[in-house]
Amino acid sequence: MTLLGSTGSIGTQAVDVVTRNPDAFRVVALSAGGADPRALAAQAATLGVETVAVAHADAADAVRTALAEAGAPGVEVLAGARAAGQQTKGGKPRADVTKGKD
Repeated sequence: MTLLGSTGSIGTQAVDVVTRNPDAFRVVALSAGGADPRALAAQAATLGVETVAVAHADAADAVRTALAEAGAPGVEVLAGARAAGQQTKGGKPRADVTKGKD
């Protein structure tokens, strides 16, 4: 699944549910605004995601740095207003389910 707004209140609760039930869920992508790069990087490292997207393009470098510090330097970082929608693999969505704010 992809978690949208993963560093927000609902997103952090979703991450908690996923980490408590690792056999029931697999998160392949996260997205967030980009205001908290370290939190996003920690989530990415914990969940072992393939990609993260940040809405604010100017946050991309800070996210890459935070990912390296969190031990997840190979995570792809997408940035910009449409970055979450670009989280695809071979033109197809990376996840079967997307969870986030409506």
